[in-house]
Amino acid sequence: MIDAAQARQTSYCFDYEHQAIHARENGQPALAAGWYSQLEWVEGLRLFAVDVE
Repeated sequence: MIDAAQARQTSYCFDYEHQAIHARENGQPALAAGWYSQLEWVEGLRLFAVDVE
């Protein structure tokens, strides 16, 4: 996942109620709550997005 995030040209979004997945089906806008493009694994904890806007 870290390599995929680094290779991606656009940022990933945090959306409301998974609307980015459902927008085509329900016709509602997919508003972003935030964006990130870098991930970091912290041993003993978990995977973190580190550049959240």
